[in-house]
Amino acid sequence: MATLEERRTIVVVHCGDLRVGIPVDTVRKVVAAPVPSPLPEAPAIVAGLLNLHGTPLVVVDLARRGGGAREAITLASRIVVVETPSQSFGLLCEAVEGARAISDRDWLALDEIVPGTGYLAAGTAGEEELIVLRDPGTWLSASDVEDLKAAIDRHHFGLVS
Repeated sequence: MATLEERRTIVVVHCGDLRVGIPVDTVRKVVAAPVPSPLPEAPAIVAGLLNLHGTPLVVVDLARRGGGAREAITLASRIVVVETPSQSFGLLCEAVEGARAISDRDWLALDEIVPGTGYLAAGTAGEEELIVLRDPGTWLSASDVEDLKAAIDRHHFGLVS
């Protein structure tokens, strides 16, 4: 798998109050955001499920991490379909800025300060907002993945109360 130093091009999206950079090599497609079907008892970060061209897709909402709430899904909202070696999922976001190349000197490795935090990238000249970059494979914690699997199994077998 490529290291962060090799990932110079990112797709920048808005998720709640965050400006998030997603390594371009993990992005499969961007689609208009329908309202996901709720998945009872799923982790808080999971917005629900979508049927994307016949394939079920878990939708993650980074705005919900830490108890945040999402505004309504609008016509501008998008789902970025992300694929990592261990999982595929959709990322719900308010807007997609587009692809951007970030130079080495603009990265700040926050992992050196707080392990697991990821990286921050400065925007281009004149931009005040920073871009948060974490490996998409870490957006769902191990316990999130276990809870999600259990919720999907309960949903699949009709065990949801």
